[in-house]
Amino acid sequence: MSVAVIIPIYNAQKYISEAIDSCLLQNEVKQIILVDDGSEDDSLKICQKIAKKYNHIYVHSHKKNKGRSAARNAGMKIVKEAFFSFLDADDYFWKNRFVKPFSFMNSHFEADGVYEAVASDLREDVSQEIYQERTGIKKGILPEDLFSHLLLSDEHFSIIGCTFRASSIIGHFWFDESLGVGEDTDFLWQLARTQSLLGIHSEPTVVRRVHSGNTAFNKPLSIKGKYHLYKKWKNNLENTNLPKKIKKKIISSYSYYKSLYNSPNGDHRLIEQRLYQGVEFLKRPSLWPSFFR
Repeated sequence: MSVAVIIPIYNAQKYISEAIDSCLLQNEVKQIILVDDGSEDDSLKICQKIAKKYNHIYVHSHKKNKGRSAARNAGMKIVKEAFFSFLDADDYFWKNRFVKPFSFMNSHFEADGVYEAVASDLREDVSQEIYQERTGIKKGILPEDLFSHLLLSDEHFSIIGCTFRASSIIGHFWFDESLGVGEDTDFLWQLARTQSLLGIHSEPTVVRRVHSGNTAFNKPLSIKGKYHLYKKWKNNLENTNLPKKIKKKIISSYSYYKSLYNSPNGDHRLIEQRLYQGVEFLKRPSLWPSFFR
């Protein structure tokens, strides 16, 4: 079994070599797709130099920055292997990254993808309140329950901890290029709704490097991203057959992040949240009984 790894890159000259080296350590990786998204540093030059040494490294570049969604979509279009995975340019794999995913999917042919926990490299002096030492879902969740679990619980998993079956995903699902932040969450929610994603509970083999440049530490950008993510799903509620409790959760979260987004200081204002929430429920009579629960 073979896998393609897609790495979107933007101004990552400090980290990209280590990310590529960690892919080269994996025997299963037969295609490394480097998508430089209009970097203004030496990232592209570094990628091109390394690619000259390996015929299974592909470099695709955007003249202007288009965002991570566009970079990942461009990479997906180049995939030739039966499976694919993502790695961010500032993250890295440990040895044997794909041993357990391939073993698992060999015995679960119905699986469209698997997800694993991701470890955090916390060497820099940044808060652990946002990134814990390990990110993932702690207990087994049936594929048909995964979407509800992601929406209704505090647990989530990272896209860099996933391995996907290319025939099930590429051509059917894409990253939303209108979302500058939260595009990975949106992508995983789409898959969780209709595809069979199974969790593997083992020690992490993927590491997220935590540093001050991570989006999560940019509060205004994070709020904006979550607001637009929930706004998208809120606007599509009428086109879905989601349970009422999920619709209520989406409306509530949309209203919460809208109150933050519209606040000059990014502070939560309960009265505004309730106002936004009430307006959305008034538009949807079928949800009125659940508004008071």
